[in-house]
Amino acid sequence: MTALGRTSWLIAATPLPYCEGCSHAAVLHALDEALVNLQLDPADVAIVTDVGCVGLAGELFEAAHTVHALHGRSPATATGLALADEALGDGRLKTIVLIGDGGATVGIGHLLHAALINADVTVLLHNNSLIGVSGGHAAALAPEGPVTPRVEAGSFTPPLDIVRLLGAAQAGYLARTLADDPGLAAVVAEAIRHPGFALVEVLEYCPVRTAHSDEAGDRRLGDAAAEFGAKVGPQRIGRAPFVDTYRTRHRALAPEPSHPLLTPTYKSTLDRPVCIVVAGTAGEHVQTAAHMLCAAAVTAELDCTQKNDNPVTVGTGFSLSEVILSPFEISFTGIDWPDAIIITSEQGLAEVRRRGLLGRLAAGGVVVAEERLGLRDALSLPLRTAVGPQHAALAGVAAWLAHARISDGGAGGRGEPAGPRRGDFAPARDRWSRSPPRAGRRRQRLTRRLDSANRAAPICVKAVPIDGHPRLVRRIHAVRDRRTVHRCEGSCLRRSVPG
Repeated sequence: MTALGRTSWLIAATPLPYCEGCSHAAVLHALDEALVNLQLDPADVAIVTDVGCVGLAGELFEAAHTVHALHGRSPATATGLALADEALGDGRLKTIVLIGDGGATVGIGHLLHAALINADVTVLLHNNSLIGVSGGHAAALAPEGPVTPRVEAGSFTPPLDIVRLLGAAQAGYLARTLADDPGLAAVVAEAIRHPGFALVEVLEYCPVRTAHSDEAGDRRLGDAAAEFGAKVGPQRIGRAPFVDTYRTRHRALAPEPSHPLLTPTYKSTLDRPVCIVVAGTAGEHVQTAAHMLCAAAVTAELDCTQKNDNPVTVGTGFSLSEVILSPFEISFTGIDWPDAIIITSEQGLAEVRRRGLLGRLAAGGVVVAEERLGLRDALSLPLRTAVGPQHAALAGVAAWLAHARISDGGAGGRGEPAGPRRGDFAPARDRWSRSPPRAGRRRQRLTRRLDSANRAAPICVKAVPIDGHPRLVRRIHAVRDRRTVHRCEGSCLRRSVPG
């Protein structure tokens, strides 16, 4: 349905949820009038609301897309919507943010970023100089002096001039106007029409929280605007939108992706979902091992999800990945009843125990663990001794694959191998050596590791296919320890996203 013939975008016969005399109602009616005059298709309009009284507006629109964001995060959400539509859609989406002065203070970084990249986002900033949702505290945009009964002494800090601040970020369109301005709808329409970032600051009074007993309450809105020392009318800077700059400059300089998209090469006969938890120490490529397992699954026409977790320190503590492999579409991430748990270190074991995963192991499930952990009823292997801490998770994944026999009918599936089986690391080393130097340091480390595996004795290598992927996983027999461990070579790995 188009906007032709539409007299309002608001739901008919629905009273506005604002207090009597609230300026938010005037801004909402101005936005409604602007949308009607622009004759936009509601399917091409997304309205993102922030926390507070301004957030009530999202439920009032009849046909447009509406999103309610976290406090101060509405500009970031809108920027993501706009860029995604340019990259994946038809580029016709008009994204409008409704935010208060409190939300603008919280999300000032998001506003600056949207202005700097000139995202095609229109922001309507409702500035009533207070944070109504917290009882009327003075916001950062509030002028000095008495403002609300909650702040009896008034704000002692100078007001933040959001128009000047975003002007320094080269925002394409900026305006400061009044809630009772008869031309407000025309200003809003001009901001929406602008191809790039636009902000309209609307100066308001709150009829409940604003003090009326002192001189601050008697001032006109125009007098309040004069205190900022800035023009009320629109300020324009001619800049190309971000997507145009990206297409003309960045793509011309960016190299072709060195890793093409994964494409199914083999056919798995896995007939049910399989859930695997890989746990170890941060910095030991635990999540990389899980990613390689997912990549192998994609080449075998399986759906997969990977959910990672690690402390904020990234390089210390535990690292854990939850992987689901399934022949069907997966509509969730995370695992309640794992079919396999792979543990390579004490940190990983502590996190697995904290989550109670060992007690929720599915019937017929298996635990593959580093032998030094001393877990009973587990497939204990010298993972760290045989291949080192950096590859212990890969070895654990390969050990589980061989134990579960997914490739030859175990765990509900029977693979269909394709291509010759090879028993030497040299082909993988050669392929990685010829790869572009984009991830050169990581590949050099892997190349040295593969060379060391070739020279190490007494070790012999035999191929073990993953659902018909014979070159991805190899079984290493550590004759010295009389143990069998498994290691993922990664010779056929390709990223699931370009770049």
